[in-house]
Amino acid sequence: MNNIFSKRAMRSNEHLTITGWIARDEDGDLYIYRSKPFREVSSSAGGFWSAYGASSALDNALFPSVTWKSEALEVDITITPKHH
Repeated sequence: MNNIFSKRAMRSNEHLTITGWIARDEDGDLYIYRSKPFREVSSSAGGFWSAYGASSALDNALFPSVTWKSEALEVDITITPKHH
């Protein structure tokens, strides 16, 4: 498995739970990180979150309570197969 969360995933027979952190940059972009991110500010890019390891963009409409001013939010994502 080659994805940003493979080392922190817990598996059972029927689902996969992924632990990560979500944070929103000052420009409103939302990301999920494998490790806890930290704030950075640059004169050209403004405020953004950074972390050791990989990150992935999320739909900006998700988690409206997460703002640039709030702390990064630890989350668990569970993937469960649909049984038809």
